[in-house]
Amino acid sequence: MCYNFEVSLGTGIAAYTLGYVLFQRNLNKKEIQVVIAFLIFSSIQFVDAVLWYSEMKKDLLNYIVTSVVIPIFLSAQVIYNIYFICKFQKLHHLV
Repeated sequence: MCYNFEVSLGTGIAAYTLGYVLFQRNLNKKEIQVVIAFLIFSSIQFVDAVLWYSEMKKDLLNYIVTSVVIPIFLSAQVIYNIYFICKFQKLHHLV
């Protein structure tokens, strides 16, 4: 979590720009999965920016973001790591 709207938004944009640049390279399957995991992880910066933009008011937007959106992004990180990153590593060790 960053300390203001501009930093959160800038960090999210920088992370997505880096992800775009990395996808332009000739990546193997594992590297692609790591970049996707990085982008999922970095997405929370945009959610954080929404909270900063709303000035952290205790309103419906804050409730939806903290009760629904943040848990979705955090769950996506865990699910992606379990089903794609760990599964790929297990399959890679079998070969």
